[in-house]
Amino acid sequence: MASARRVLARPTRRRRVIERMDFDSHAARYRAAVNEALRFSGAEVGRLAGHKARVMLALMTRRFGDPRTVKALDVGCGIGLVDRELVSGVGQLCGTDVSQKSLSQAASLVPEASFRHFDGQRIPYADKEFDFVFAVCVLHHIPLTGRVGFVSEMARVTRTGGMVFILEHNPLNPVTRYIVSRCAFDVDAVLLGRSAAVRLLKRAGLRRGGLSYIGFWPKRSAFVELLERGISWMPIGAQYYAWGLRAAQ
Repeated sequence: MASARRVLARPTRRRRVIERMDFDSHAARYRAAVNEALRFSGAEVGRLAGHKARVMLALMTRRFGDPRTVKALDVGCGIGLVDRELVSGVGQLCGTDVSQKSLSQAASLVPEASFRHFDGQRIPYADKEFDFVFAVCVLHHIPLTGRVGFVSEMARVTRTGGMVFILEHNPLNPVTRYIVSRCAFDVDAVLLGRSAAVRLLKRAGLRRGGLSYIGFWPKRSAFVELLERGISWMPIGAQYYAWGLRAAQ
């Protein structure tokens, strides 16, 4: 953990990436920009956010029983699209992000949740505060040297027995790579494969949980999601998720 914190504390390269991207400047057009990149596929960012929320709620149900007992944290919450879909299903939801403008939008979109600013180094919550900590399509914006530290921070704020969940774009999927190339705020993106995500969870001191591919078809329905669960092992989904457990130390 100490070495991970040293990596996370190196400010120069990470802060340059945040400044170059200027996430505040993308906050107002985030939803429109994603939908523009997705237009050819027929997908829509709000429906995709709903699917991600359902995936996480299903995992919480398996791990904790009733998700409404769960205190969850969204690290890199953006404007709160996933949080809007998730908030009614959990006991308490918090979010944090480096972009103040995005946080303002998230607070308006999801007034039931609470949001705090993230300085890009230390997640602004106490040790072992949450049952479920997640980051959706965040890690590909973080420089390679800062990724272990980022996931270690996620682990720090997760209680013993809690879950750390990562969802990312699948670099093996050519359509995903094309969509990422069309998004203005993804110019810094360095995609990571599922194996890399699993290694990050392990290096952060987490016990291996599980992994799965999702998003085999752009349009969402209960029937499509049922079919996708049956082929979730196939490495052709648009995205994937991996999760680990905070072991007793």
